[in-house]
Amino acid sequence: MTAGKNQGTSITVFTVINFAFAGIALLSLAMILLALVYGVFFSGDEGEELMAGVFGSVFIGFFLLAGIVVYLGAGIGLAKRRRWGYYLHIAGAVMAVMYCCGVVYTVVALIFALKPEFKDEFS
Repeated sequence: MTAGKNQGTSITVFTVINFAFAGIALLSLAMILLALVYGVFFSGDEGEELMAGVFGSVFIGFFLLAGIVVYLGAGIGLAKRRRWGYYLHIAGAVMAVMYCCGVVYTVVALIFALKPEFKDEFS
């Protein structure tokens, strides 16, 4: 295999992974919204308990929404070989460090993304 073909394969792999992360974040956001609806309308919590639950759900939901935007944008940008997709891929790799197995992904993604051959695909 040539270097360009090998980089194309790694870009395709990271594109798929970014789309998968966007899907996971979307499903997680849906679960948070369901928990929020349950907490507000059906749990029977009142006052401080209710506000803590709402605040926690909104806080987590904000980061999940940011993840959806970043990972979906990175996937689209990588697939189209756009420079902004490259930068969103790096941002998504840094965001993934917040999750347990995301540390491994962050290291691998940054190793590949910082290779000159990988970056040259987005010039």
